[in-house]
Amino acid sequence: MNLSAADPTALREIRAEQLRAVTGPYIGLGVLLLIWIAIAVQKTPPMPTDTPGGAGEAEVDDSTVGEKMRTLWSRIRYRYGVVAQFFNIAAQVCCWTYIIQYVQQTIGGSLQLGAQILQISLLVFLVSRFVMTWVIGHVHPTKVMLVLGGLAVALCLYAMVAPGPSGVAALVMVSLCLSLMFPTIYGVALAGLGPATKFGAAGLVMAIVGGAVMPMVQGRLMDATSASTSFIVPALCFGVVTAYALFDLRTPSDTPAHTTPPAPAPTPARAPMGGGTGAGAGAASGSTAERIQP
Repeated sequence: MNLSAADPTALREIRAEQLRAVTGPYIGLGVLLLIWIAIAVQKTPPMPTDTPGGAGEAEVDDSTVGEKMRTLWSRIRYRYGVVAQFFNIAAQVCCWTYIIQYVQQTIGGSLQLGAQILQISLLVFLVSRFVMTWVIGHVHPTKVMLVLGGLAVALCLYAMVAPGPSGVAALVMVSLCLSLMFPTIYGVALAGLGPATKFGAAGLVMAIVGGAVMPMVQGRLMDATSASTSFIVPALCFGVVTAYALFDLRTPSDTPAHTTPPAPAPTPARAPMGGGTGAGAGAASGSTAERIQP
């Protein structure tokens, strides 16, 4: 549009519209900046770790990287947790990436409609995060993850065999199942690591690389078959997460692998109180008399 040919009233309206278009994003950036400053000026307390001296005590970590790695490797729950987190993030990215193509191929929707369906999925994820936070206050988190993992597998399989509006609804509901998985896997895998907790947390964060690997696998499969068939990939990923939840429920304690807990030391016998029985007391008295006799 040639602004030089516009009259002053139209020019003011155009400039006001442009100003309104950029005001919202800049206000949002300002709010985010204030939140970041508020977090940055807060002093972070020392991280409590599970130590033999008592739960919740902060201790100085002087262990080497090799010692931490051996500690993490000895914890089978942690090793499986990293694998489960890899496939959890993989399933999440796969579902949210290819739901747009699924909408286009199965119901003939436009790219805009696919984007709107994705936004609805994200809103379901947000709301269900708060709902599931309340649920795990009353039910064991791993049990909830087991149910949600199995439900996510079923929803992905349904989207495969029933492409259409109901399949789209099933993929939207997958976001409900995703809401609890990341924090639950994170907490279960880090339980009982003690001084290696921070180091172990880094490994769990690095497991998000699954979100970069498995979408390529699903994309190749979609090119070779169809969008609906390709959702076998997140179904298998959710299967791994479900298996991890089942493993955690069947493993009562997280002791290092190939390690037998030491047996309790025997309690020493107490010396008899008082003079004891007749013979023993008489012998003791005789010995004492001999020692003090001149």
